[in-house]
Amino acid sequence: MTLERWLLLFLVSFGTGCGLTALAVLVRVYARNAATHLDQVVAEHSGVKQFFLGLLNFIPLFLIGVVLCQLEPLRIFGLLVFTGILTLAFLGLVGWARAVGRDVLFRMGVQRFTEIHEILVGNLVLVGCSLIPLFGLIFWTGFGFQCLGTGLLWLFRRYNRLDESDVTEPIRL
Repeated sequence: MTLERWLLLFLVSFGTGCGLTALAVLVRVYARNAATHLDQVVAEHSGVKQFFLGLLNFIPLFLIGVVLCQLEPLRIFGLLVFTGILTLAFLGLVGWARAVGRDVLFRMGVQRFTEIHEILVGNLVLVGCSLIPLFGLIFWTGFGFQCLGTGLLWLFRRYNRLDESDVTEPIRL
């Protein structure tokens, strides 16, 4: 692979990571209840369960989307299926980015950190994983299934009303 291709790969990964980080912060700021529920899903369910739930649901949803995209009058519904898959996976990423950041900061021995630190460090680690050539592809494939499973658990979970004590203070930027 030439230097130009490596540079292009780096720039695309970096740009995508910055965009996902910005969207994750926006979800955390403007959809506080959803973000709190995503944190609960990540904390309450094992990563293996989330991975297999995402994998087992991705296959039929993907096939339905492909079939619908092949049929001219139903193409828009196929695109909606793909959009739904990506949206649920992104919401799972919002929950997992904070958990990864919290774990990294804790293992580094940082004593005091805020929610924004957790989000930024978590997204930095996840984007850094995508820059490792073969590992990044394998990692993001598996992690994408896990995020989809997290999003599905969040979507279909029955929630009790949040107490005021469960809702944290707004993020201070």
